[in-house]
Formats: sequence, C-alpha cells, structure tokens
Amino acid sequence: MPSIPPFPIAAAWPDPRLRAIQVRGAPNIQPMVQRAAEDFMAEAPGRAVAVAAGNSRRGYKGVIDGSCDIGMIATSLSADLARLARRLALDLDYTLIGIDGVVPIVHPSNPVRDLTLDQLRRIFSGHVTDWRAVGGPDRPILPLSQPPSLGSYEIFSARVMVDRVFTPRAEVLEGLAVVDKVAVTPEAIGYIASGYLDARVRALSINGIAATAEAFRSGSYPLRRRLTLLMRRDGAPLARAFIAYVAEAGKGQRHVAEAGAVAVSSDRRTR
Repeated sequence: MPSIPPFPIAAAWPDPRLRAIQVRGAPNIQPMVQRAAEDFMAEAPGRAVAVAAGNSRRGYKGVIDGSCDIGMIATSLSADLARLARRLALDLDYTLIGIDGVVPIVHPSNPVRDLTLDQLRRIFSGHVTDWRAVGGPDRPILPLSQPPSLGSYEIFSARVMVDRVFTPRAEVLEGLAVVDKVAVTPEAIGYIASGYLDARVRALSINGIAATAEAFRSGSYPLRRRLTLLMRRDGAPLARAFIAYVAEAGKGQRHVAEAGAVAVSSDRRTR
C-alpha cells in the first residue's frame, strides 16, 4: 500500500498528473468533503481537489471507469458495477469517514412524534392514507419519496418497504427539496439524510428511537448507514492522502461532525 505523506504537503509530487484529483458521489457527503478539500488545499498549495455531487452510483462508476479518483458512497455497490469491477480486476479500498441516518420528517404542527417501521411501511405503500390512523389529525397523508438513484431511497426501500412498493401517490423530490416541501405542507411526510435536518421540520423517531448521534454510533437506530470514500487500491497517491486527511481527527473529521454525521476514528477501513 502506498505510504501516506505527512501534512502539510511541502514537496512537489514527482508526477505532475498527481496535482489534481476528482471526487464524485453522494450529495449528503459532498458538503463535508468539500469543506475538508478546502482545508486540504490550503495546507497543500498547488494541489487541487474538485468535488462534485450526484449520487453514490456516480461515485462508484467514476472510480471503476477511471473518470474520477474518489467516490463518495452512502449505499451498496450495485450488481452491474460489481461485475464490471470484477471484469476489470479492480481492487477497491473503502474508508469509513462517518455514520449518519435516514430520518422521517413531518411539519412542526403535526402532533405525531414516533412511528413504527410497520406504520411507515403502510403509509408509504398507500395502505394508511390519513394521519388519524397513526395518532394524528383527521387529514390525508401526502408521502414524499426520493429518487431511486439516491442512497436514502435504497436504505428506506430495503429496511422500511421490504417487499412492498411505494404508492403511486408518493411525490418524488430530492434531498433539500423534501425539506422545503414538508416545511410548508402540514399533511406531508418525507425522509431525508440526517444532515439535511433543520428547524423548519420535525424529525420522527422510529420504534421509539430518535435519530441521535448516540443511536447512530451504537447501531440502535433502524435507518443508520455508513459513509465511505472509495478509491482504486492502485489509485493516485494524492487521492489516498486526501482520504487520510478526511479520516483524520481534528481535520476532515471536524467537518463530518459539523455536517450532522457521527465522526469516526482515523483511517478505519471496511471492505
């Protein structure tokens, strides 16, 4: 495994192609990585880290096909991309940089504070259509879902919906658009990455467990997920150096915590 240079990087890299790296992937990871990149570049003049959002699949695909150096990953590797990686005989390194959760949200005026996984399943599959059925007001429920390309959809689909499909009544919005809609729609319910929470909406607990840092850390929260950075094992040394920076306590980990995720110890890897 290539050695990781000390910080700040004082000497020029011998290969000028290693002066810039591309990072792509999950939008909920992008803000923390972008802030870490700004600090990294300030400590390493002349090095460029370009960070772009999209979704986890874009991060996986970019690393596998070589169009980016690092993928920001909040979901599992799809079967088709796994086959492509095997066909190309690629070894992939995953570095855990944080833990967050997918959180159901409602309008602050809604008296409902907690739902079970079964109640969420019944709401989003269209079997429960009025808030009164789950302890709320006599008002129709407007479910808001996320696009299937996002990690929040994958975890909600796998752990909440299980073998059921989303109701065709569910309105599909992405990320912060879900927050914006719920904030002005008393009958709405959506789900978002915990880092998107703000005072305009109320987070619901699930099965009596609130979406807190401790619940994410302990694994007790039902919709907890791992946030990772992905690179090829034989990738650019600058990419490995930047990942180590994001995973380092007091450096990139500070931005992970500020973005609403649970920071983790430096350089923890999982395959």
